[in-house]
Amino acid sequence: MKRKIIALCLAWIAVVGVCFGSLPAAAFSGKEAEDALARCLLRYGAADAQTAANTLAASPGNGEEWLALALCRSEADCDLAAYGKALEQALPGLSSPTDTLRAALALSAIGENQAAAAAAEEAMGQRGIMSWIYGLLVLDSRGYESSRREEAVTALLQMQKADGGWCLSGEHGDTDVTAMTLQALAPYTHNAQVAAAVESGLARLSALQGEDGGFASYGVANAESCAQVLLALNALGIPYTDERFVQTGGDPLSALLSYRTAEGGFSHTAGGAEDPMATTQAMLALLAVQLSAPFYRFADGGSAGVLPPDFAVEIPQPEGETVENPTPTPAVAEDLLPMRQARPVKFWILLGAAGLWVLCLAVALLRRRGKRTIVSTVVLGAAALVLLWAVPIETPAEYAARQNQGEMPVTVSIHCENAGDLLGQNGLPQNGVLLPETTVYLPQGATVFDALQAAAAKAGLTVDHSGLSGQVYVRGIAGLYEFDAGELSGWMFLLNGEAVQEGCGSVEVTANDNVYWVYTADLGKDIAPPGA
Repeated sequence: MKRKIIALCLAWIAVVGVCFGSLPAAAFSGKEAEDALARCLLRYGAADAQTAANTLAASPGNGEEWLALALCRSEADCDLAAYGKALEQALPGLSSPTDTLRAALALSAIGENQAAAAAAEEAMGQRGIMSWIYGLLVLDSRGYESSRREEAVTALLQMQKADGGWCLSGEHGDTDVTAMTLQALAPYTHNAQVAAAVESGLARLSALQGEDGGFASYGVANAESCAQVLLALNALGIPYTDERFVQTGGDPLSALLSYRTAEGGFSHTAGGAEDPMATTQAMLALLAVQLSAPFYRFADGGSAGVLPPDFAVEIPQPEGETVENPTPTPAVAEDLLPMRQARPVKFWILLGAAGLWVLCLAVALLRRRGKRTIVSTVVLGAAALVLLWAVPIETPAEYAARQNQGEMPVTVSIHCENAGDLLGQNGLPQNGVLLPETTVYLPQGATVFDALQAAAAKAGLTVDHSGLSGQVYVRGIAGLYEFDAGELSGWMFLLNGEAVQEGCGSVEVTANDNVYWVYTADLGKDIAPPGA
């Protein structure tokens, strides 16, 4: 009898343990997704979904597509037709493949859009693994017909690392990139080779999971990684309570909710302030948890996930080694080639005129022309140079930069020493100095972003940004983009040697300020003030 009582107690403890182990998941009510969406709307100054939709329509193609996607996937009552029309018109003008693919995905969410499918098909593969991932997501979102599916799946399978994961660089699978690759490959698991690759990827994610159920990317536990894993499980039809992803301290959902702030947003790291990117990705993941279908599948289409019956990929093996699924790190795409530093066009015109003047003078001397001819050549040449110097000559970019100028001097420099192996490639300088200290003159009220634009235009460097007015976010400078050197890489700025926790579009500069733009590979931990 005593043994039976003990056995019953142990059984009860086991049942209670299982129940308590699932409590974090059971605590999810759905309101968390609504609150996160409300926080995202607030960033656009909108109190409701329709106001946000109208705001998005006024400035399409500036990084707002994730919000539009969330509005499509939520129960928000709003009409996105005007935004969709504006975004489709803006689509041909988007220069970055990343922008094109993101816009195409949003257009597909709003409604079937062949222009979006065509744009996505063209942009696929132009910027390494991420462009293959998002290209497949677009094509399969509504089953658009495409001749590039097989190519994209092949590329992703060949990029799988020996540990079963995927990454932007290096040889070890990263949480975020692995999870996003699984989202793209999910429709193709009817193929044996894809199914095996997906299982290896899931095993890699399970191995990367922490005891609290959460995930880290490049050594930093964060909300976005939890969100991407939830989206991957959603795409594959696997519950987040699957035994492979339930640890002693929780599961991916409970871990994600641990980053929730009191206001309903999400922080990037535990205990941190609300972060726009973390809130956006958490919002998408929470909406996915509520769906009974893959988040990025907006309609069933005949071509979604279709591969030839005999589809198989040959995985190249390094000579002298036996490695499963090896892949060389994807090369940086040609469209990362930056516009190099350039002197004003007026400089080159003056230089050419001076060269012609010297040539004419040399001819006059060699042919022993008279003194009067030589003097005339000198005088006329000098007069021509003075006249050219006095006449305003500039390119459209230089004109635009001058229009933004005022009387307030601000010093700007741009550095990318932390880009690592990318230095010396695709036009990036080996020493990491994209722009030495350069003085620009700005009007009162100009921002850090205005200073960057003026300095970049002066030097002939490209600046790729997203967001509206004060919410501007710099994604790339001179062809070097966020995430190019890892998941924690991107552009940040120091103002007078100090990091500022505000957007570059909302921080005003004053006379003689020093703005130091620098590329970080570790969320700013590898950044020192200029001259330190």
